[in-house]
Amino acid sequence: MNKILLLLQDSVLKQAVRLELPPGGNYHAGLKMPEHLELPDNILCFCHNFPSPEYAHRRYCIVIPFDRIEYVLNGETLNVFPGTAVFQRPYAAHCIRAGQKSCRRLQISFDLTSGQEQEYIPDRDVTVEMNMGTWRRVARILKLFLKHDAASCALEVYRLCRELKGRTREESPAHKGQLMDEVEHMTEFRRTRRENIKSIAEHMKMSESNLRLKFRKENGISLGSFLRQNKLEIAKYRLEYTRQTVGEIARICGYDSQFSFSRFFKNKTGLSPLRWRKEHQAKIPSQEDPD
Repeated sequence: MNKILLLLQDSVLKQAVRLELPPGGNYHAGLKMPEHLELPDNILCFCHNFPSPEYAHRRYCIVIPFDRIEYVLNGETLNVFPGTAVFQRPYAAHCIRAGQKSCRRLQISFDLTSGQEQEYIPDRDVTVEMNMGTWRRVARILKLFLKHDAASCALEVYRLCRELKGRTREESPAHKGQLMDEVEHMTEFRRTRRENIKSIAEHMKMSESNLRLKFRKENGISLGSFLRQNKLEIAKYRLEYTRQTVGEIARICGYDSQFSFSRFFKNKTGLSPLRWRKEHQAKIPSQEDPD
């Protein structure tokens, strides 16, 4: 533990020595909050599993389906699949068509008391693919909502909205590369397999070298870097929200050796998997582990 503290202290020191004087030498001019910044307020989280008639209200709403649903938004029918988030602005007419056997969806809605437009809010109704980071953010929102921690919950909803707006900019008008979509799907929804560059190339019927080249050209990062970051996010999530052992998580992330996985994890986070779990783990209901 002392070694970890020393490493953290050294990391802070390396950054601190660059700040001997404030920018411009002014001790009274620091970082300021954006003018008229307002956090989400009056936050509600709830889950429904029934169709709803057309309705419009004055609240912002994020809809996250767990089944494929036909979601009608301002007269346009959207076939929305699990792993997708729909952000809708106030007074958007919306409904879920009757006749669907199962239409489970989480809804997170909130107000802005002043009614002033906020920089972090998407400027239109949007549909965005969720990634591991988005799911972790939503899990934290629910945890804080259930604890009635309004301030922390508002900060997480603020961050979620910023992320959705950022993803909207990335995906529109120039949608992220098709390869990114396929790789995300394989790594996030087929975790019983150990996905690596070789298996992904075989699945896509491409050579490994061509896959690497095309992925970097489309997305601006190497495929190897993306896969390592994705493994790290999967590991963090499962350490925080499940009771799986470190060995089980190592296998899910594609490691034959728990030692190799632990070394990778500590190199990326500064903490061992068990230490990360101890410091970050959410309270998990005893009857069921989330997956």
